[in-house]
Amino acid sequence: MRALLYADWCLLRNTIVRYLGVCMIIVIPIVGMTNADASAAPGVMAASMFTAMLSFYAMLGLFGSDEQGDWEQMRLALPVTPRLVVRERYAFLVLTSLAIALTGTVVGMLTNAILSAFAALNVPRGVLEVAGGALGAAVIALAYLALMMPYVFKVGMTKARITFSLPFMLCLLLNVGPVRDVVMGLGNALQRLEASLGSPAPIFAAIVVATAVLYVVSMRISERIYARRDF
Repeated sequence: MRALLYADWCLLRNTIVRYLGVCMIIVIPIVGMTNADASAAPGVMAASMFTAMLSFYAMLGLFGSDEQGDWEQMRLALPVTPRLVVRERYAFLVLTSLAIALTGTVVGMLTNAILSAFAALNVPRGVLEVAGGALGAAVIALAYLALMMPYVFKVGMTKARITFSLPFMLCLLLNVGPVRDVVMGLGNALQRLEASLGSPAPIFAAIVVATAVLYVVSMRISERIYARRDF
């Protein structure tokens, strides 16, 4: 397992810096344009966006490198089982997402500091809120990856890549009135639930538990799919 984790890190480290730069180029202008008065908590927004985007890019780079160098076939020639390969990849993405969330927290705090210093804004969020936003984005990203990975293990990243644009395409539906109303209704319902509980912690814990269950189920499905895959 440790050898496979190290191999995946070697695959990813050559591209992760480039992905990090791309995320910064995208996130910084959006946060700057939508937070003119800091009312939308720019640090939390920057940390969340950065974490979610880089988590997706990490998976694309990792599975894409497998196919470019035929590493998938070479790896199975080693004394490892398909089940171990799948479990290592799931574990690696969890560790990577947590590391990205930590980096996202730093990005969010830097965003707060820059806006406070140069834009003279009274940024209303501290490190706990920023870290919570980054960790929440990591959990949501892992939930989505859990839904996608069985398909990726079945057909490979080249064929599955188009499906990763679905979240961005679905975001366009927010421009449709009925869809926007439903989403806003859910958001208001969560706010009322949080107010009745007195803290967002129980809601966050429930989401983490549900994501963990989904992740394990996804891993089990991927194990069976990958064991039957014909290279």
